[in-house]
Amino acid sequence: MRRRRYILLLSLVMIFIYTSTALAEQTVEYPSITSPAAYVVDQKTGEVLLTKDSSSRRAVASTTKMITALLVLEKADPEAQVTISDYVASTQGGTIGLKSGDKHKVRDLLYALMLASANDAAVALAEHIGGTEEKFAEMMIVRAKELGAIDTKFINPHGLASGDLHYSTAKDLGTIAQEVMKRSDFRDLVSTRRFSWVTSTTAMPVIIKNSNSLLDRHPLTIGIKTGYTSESGYCLVAAATKERRSVIVVVLGGASREESFTDAKLLLDWSLNRFDYGPIVKRNRRYATLTRDGKTIPLLADRTIVKLVYNGSQNAVVLKPTMNENTELPIAKGEELGVLSISYLGEEIGQVKLEAGRSVASPYVLNNISGYLQRVFSKIQGLLDLVS
Repeated sequence: MRRRRYILLLSLVMIFIYTSTALAEQTVEYPSITSPAAYVVDQKTGEVLLTKDSSSRRAVASTTKMITALLVLEKADPEAQVTISDYVASTQGGTIGLKSGDKHKVRDLLYALMLASANDAAVALAEHIGGTEEKFAEMMIVRAKELGAIDTKFINPHGLASGDLHYSTAKDLGTIAQEVMKRSDFRDLVSTRRFSWVTSTTAMPVIIKNSNSLLDRHPLTIGIKTGYTSESGYCLVAAATKERRSVIVVVLGGASREESFTDAKLLLDWSLNRFDYGPIVKRNRRYATLTRDGKTIPLLADRTIVKLVYNGSQNAVVLKPTMNENTELPIAKGEELGVLSISYLGEEIGQVKLEAGRSVASPYVLNNISGYLQRVFSKIQGLLDLVS
């Protein structure tokens, strides 16, 4: 008996050591990038795949224009005409050359905003919606906070400002990007490579190329926005899709334009190729059983859990059922009888309810019914005997 117990104990220890070693080996290999701040998030699940100093407030330059475009798309008629004011015409920084008194459609100004990164187009749209640039900036802050971007402050719609007054974080920009990329009109806008800009000073339209050259360098890229000032460094928010996957990458503070594009491409490839969705728990599948009074009740998950799993780490998913030991019969189908805890790479990521897969009556009720039927049968038999 002692020898049997020893062998059993040794087996359990070996299983524990093997499992612990396997989990330790199944770790995520993160790519090395040079940009000082980064953030990678899965668009579908919202799972954060990588962070690098992602909560530090930084000057973010023209990546600001994502939320400017979002407010315009939410509040303005794309066919509405915008009359250019003297104030708009005097805007500094990169512009598209808007002239006081000219009229342009909201739609065209949006293309100038996101493809040419035109600061004057940003101010024109801000005046059109908010009345003034200042009031529009207040709207930007409110909208950002609604989305969960709480470490963000804007003083203008284009991003040409001191980082002490106008700032965001890699995480907040990723949060904003997740929201804007839900809109098909925004996706169509930022994935456009070229557009024709009609002016009052040229006979032929001017062809403007998208400043986000990652669209040409990376075939899976579908947007979003570049940015640069001497204070912010080179910034890039990028989105890409592959089959059923869609990811958003933010890199901030790059030393060169080439560095920001290289980092973004590396992170896009890593996040799209090294992860995939897996239904680690399926609704109505049995994950445990409960036995009461000789009756076995299957315990089924009440919902499906889809997890973005790093390639090769599927075995690192651990499911631990916990049943309510005080449960007594009768049990109704669908009754909650426990929970299933889900861990991945040693970290608990959630729980689902475990529900009874079938109904089971109380033995007392069953005995009463059996006795009642026997009594009824006896009376019927007695009546039959009298008749005969």
